[in-house]
This record gives sequence, structure tokens and C-alpha cells, in this order.
Amino acid sequence: MKIGFSATGRDLVENVYKRFAKCPVYIIYDTKSKIHEYIYNYCRYDEKGAGSVSAQILINKGVEIVITGEIDRNSYDLLQGSSIEIYTGYPGTVFEALEKLNIGKLEKIKIPPEKISEKIQVNYFNFFNKTLILDGNKRLVENFDWDFLLKQEATKSSPLNWLLPVDYSTGSYYLMLEVLKMNNTANPVEFEFVWCNLPEQEHKNIPHRCTFGPYCSFTSPGLYQHIARIDDMEKTSVDGIEEDWNWERAYDSPFVLIKPYGQNPFPVEFKIAVYIFE
Repeated sequence: MKIGFSATGRDLVENVYKRFAKCPVYIIYDTKSKIHEYIYNYCRYDEKGAGSVSAQILINKGVEIVITGEIDRNSYDLLQGSSIEIYTGYPGTVFEALEKLNIGKLEKIKIPPEKISEKIQVNYFNFFNKTLILDGNKRLVENFDWDFLLKQEATKSSPLNWLLPVDYSTGSYYLMLEVLKMNNTANPVEFEFVWCNLPEQEHKNIPHRCTFGPYCSFTSPGLYQHIARIDDMEKTSVDGIEEDWNWERAYDSPFVLIKPYGQNPFPVEFKIAVYIFE
């Protein structure tokens, strides 16, 4: 069974965070394997939080129980609609909440029926899903040791228009980076996932957005995940001139790069999955 927690950090000794949508980290603990994974929540600074998005991600990951302190109505409805039980484990650590759950000492969170909203739906799609290898020989700029894999294809299910029929332009994205093989490094290697807006042959300025590199830094194989708002992603262009984003033609030629900063992690094999939420 998998159990999801709103937490202050990525380890089981961290505290259960009081508010589901505003927590720094979501922990998912597998009671069978005794292994846990964590997802950084960079949407916590948004006024609306990441509640519905996070709830949908936990549902997709097969969580059967959620432990938090307080939960917003939409997240509650989504989890309940998937038959996920919600308990309060606040205050206390994640480990303590696990122990109390095992002996039946946790209290279920219930929202009065008159306050429950109509059944909601979170629209999302898988934008990118590939296993790739960077060998350290694909540098575009001589003075940088950044290694690129250009002109990658988005999934066939990705809509080109991110405004209609669903508006994804002000939504969130969930990035899951699984580093499969690499030479361990003493200092973090920075990873970025990038997508352009307009093709170069049609537009001399190519605005693009990329993930926050530090949020996906690594020194060894492992699973690295985060949720963040699309609006908070870096916006830039090849000649330094920013232009308005054309969300009716949202992307062209996704690509990935890593910045090893003089280290030799190569060859680096990784799997990357990116989901876009409204």
C-alpha cells in the first residue's frame, strides 16, 4: 500500500505539514517495499496552491491513504472520488504518523457534506516521456560545458494550442527525472528541460522556457521530482529580447541539457517525464 504525506521535508523524520496544498514536500511511502519517494512542491507560493494538481498526482501514483493536517475542498473531493482515505497526522513527524496509523490512532478528516463541491476534473496531459543518453560531446557553445540533446519530440497526445479547449497557459507542470546511470560527482550537476515557442525559420527571436535548474540537480543516480507553475519558469530568447508567448502554438522542439560545471558524469542515462496541468 502507498501512503501520501504533506511534509516539511523529504525524510520520514520530517514533520507532517499542516496544510495539504501549501506543503514544501509530498512524501509517498510504500508499506511493502519500505521505500519512500518525495516531490518538491514549488506551487506552494501560489495563492491557489497546488492542491488539485498534487491530489491528482498522488492518485496517479496509486496512493490509497493521505495523511496531512488540513485539506482544501477540491483536493478532498478528488481524493474521496478515488476512494482515498484522508487522515490528520498533524502535529507530529511522518514516522510517528505511520506508527499511529498502524495501531488505529489517527483520526479521519471529514468535510461536512454541505460544503463539498460538485465533482471536479483536473485536465492534464503527458507532454514528454523519453529515455535519453548524454555522452558529453554535444556542446553548442565552446566556452560552456553544457551538453545538449536538441529537437526532441513531444508525445503525440500533446495539444499544440494550450488555450483551447483547455487553458494550460497559467497551469502547472510536474517533472519526473530518473537518473539511471552516471559517474557520481562531488558537486551537483544541473538538469534543465526546455521548450521553444516559435520555430527559428519563422521567427528570429525564439522565446523559450525551462525548468528551474537547481530544482533538478543531482550527484548520483536517483529519482528527482517537482511540481511548479508554468508562469514561474524562466523566459528568455536567443538574442535577449523577450516577446509575448504564443500559447495558441505553445511549443516547438523540446530539448534537454545538463551543466556539469567541469565534472565528468558522462555518460548520463536518464528518463524524463513531464506532465502539464491546467
